[in-house]
Amino acid sequence: MIRQELQGALGAVVLSIGVVACSVTTGQPSPTPADILGVASVLHEYGITASHFVSGDAGCADRDLTQLAVSIEAVGLDQTTPTLIHVYLFRNGEVYDRLRSAIDTCLESFVTDPSAFGLIEARPYVAAGAGPWAPEFNAALRRALIQAVEQGG
Repeated sequence: MIRQELQGALGAVVLSIGVVACSVTTGQPSPTPADILGVASVLHEYGITASHFVSGDAGCADRDLTQLAVSIEAVGLDQTTPTLIHVYLFRNGEVYDRLRSAIDTCLESFVTDPSAFGLIEARPYVAAGAGPWAPEFNAALRRALIQAVEQGG
């Protein structure tokens, strides 16, 4: 009988330790970058309207990039004509670091005038497209992408 009580008490102690260990946190969890709908929502907050979402449109045939890219048409603020933007949504900084140079090669597929071109990097995101982008639009797009990364949309 005493043995059963000791086993029961020992089981309760082990269970209590497990519950406590599972509930211990080491601070605020870091947010994960927003998905494309989260990015679109943040763009809207900054006065930019995104439409015509095409998943897998990297602007080139690079398989690694097509899995991470979404093209959008964006307009707003001083950008009165919709512009096609390829948004590369790398899962994290490691994937960004590994594949970032592939975007430069990809850009050669759709950039016809390097002097009239927009590019914004907000690690682990990159937005690129024909430009030039209007100044207020460009600044708002940059701020929106940074917010989508930092706050997860």
